[in-house]
Amino acid sequence: MAPRERAASLLRSDAGASSMEWALLTPILILVMLVVVQFAMVFHARHVALAAAQAG
Repeated sequence: MAPRERAASLLRSDAGASSMEWALLTPILILVMLVVVQFAMVFHARHVALAAAQAG
């Protein structure tokens, strides 16, 4: 294989693309999960506060 052909094949290589996708996607997935948990906690706290107000 000629040096130019080898360099061109290295530039077109998809090696490492999957790990790069995961490296970019993981923080976004963690952020989404934390936002969902935070909204669930706010909803639960609001429900507890309303129940306490009604009982009082």
